[in-house]
Amino acid sequence: MKWLPIPESHGARFAELAAVFSACRDALRDVAHETDWRAASGSLADQDHHDLSNHEPPYPTHAVRAIPEVLYSYLFGAGEQLGGLAALYKCREVLLTPGVFVRTGLEFCAHVVWVLGTPVQPVDDRLARAYLERYVSFEQAKMNLGRLLGKTDPQYSLERCRFEECRNEAQSIFPAPTADGDGRAMFRGQQMPGLEKCVTVMFESAEPPLSSARSEGIYGLMSNFSHPTLYAITRLWALVERDGEVVPKLQLGLEDHEQRARIAVVAFYTAFTRTMIYNGWTSPSHGRMTAEIDRLLPGTLVP
Repeated sequence: MKWLPIPESHGARFAELAAVFSACRDALRDVAHETDWRAASGSLADQDHHDLSNHEPPYPTHAVRAIPEVLYSYLFGAGEQLGGLAALYKCREVLLTPGVFVRTGLEFCAHVVWVLGTPVQPVDDRLARAYLERYVSFEQAKMNLGRLLGKTDPQYSLERCRFEECRNEAQSIFPAPTADGDGRAMFRGQQMPGLEKCVTVMFESAEPPLSSARSEGIYGLMSNFSHPTLYAITRLWALVERDGEVVPKLQLGLEDHEQRARIAVVAFYTAFTRTMIYNGWTSPSHGRMTAEIDRLLPGTLVP
């Protein structure tokens, strides 16, 4: 079966989409360098830092930096996914692989939005969510190294100690119960939502907001580029007759690529901008990123 190449006429638009993805990733890197990831005086993040640093009885040392650490880690991860998308579009590897990058970026961004919550929530809610992120991460590391290396391996022992330290810190900060009836971690009544729910909440609070059904559909579609389902692959092509030969015709048009780009950019913009507001940051880099999105993907952001 003869495979038809991606039309050469798509090349210029692919380069523009790559530029949007790069602008987002570069803006994050610039802001991290400009601010050293320290909150501006008088910001909500600065107030959180003050409240956590001066809590009585004193919180464990790590509690003071738990929230910014989680935000930085997940935004860094999301920025790397956008950098990967830029590389894919530059070299026209744009059929299945970008969906995987978009899905991962959505998940990272959604967890940033979930940890931040709303400005009216108390700092201890954000702290509880940050500790849930740490707890689940250490638990996964411990579990997977135990399976890979065995529970007698020194690396497993190290990860087990890290997990137990995190658990003990959380139990010292948050009043009981610290788990629900099924044993799932629960700090201050907060529990980590599933990935679909987390992404749905993010899009419902984005500008412009999306309905829960549409948000679930977006996440489900992107997930099917990661999971082995046939439709994500087979619907890329339709069989047509050309010069007496049956050949596959690409069904993925420029509008599909643009829609995929909008999904990734809205998620990143939402998470990044809320982190900027939380920290009281202003930056020309964020402004340049916004201008580039408006120029190359007009109508994506609500003024």
